[in-house]
Amino acid sequence: MSTHSTKDFQPQPGATPFLEERSDGSLALYIEGDIQFDTRDEALYHEALVLPALSVVRKRHARPQRLRVLIFGGGDGLALREALRFPGVDHVD
Repeated sequence: MSTHSTKDFQPQPGATPFLEERSDGSLALYIEGDIQFDTRDEALYHEALVLPALSVVRKRHARPQRLRVLIFGGGDGLALREALRFPGVDHVD
């Protein structure tokens, strides 16, 4: 994997994978020129992915205790991070 430190980076198709290290300390990962991950907005994405489902569970159960969560994919661990922040989550597979 190559690294690059420029804020004006324009990924080229086929330049896979490419990690952009920005001057503000943020990172972006590109594969085949398509952005896969950006530290500047990843929290918003993962919150929107996890919190709606857990909120539905909370509303359907008067006292949701010891919630078990199953995450498919999620290899980066960030959905896991958001699930564990949710009150009552006891176990994640």
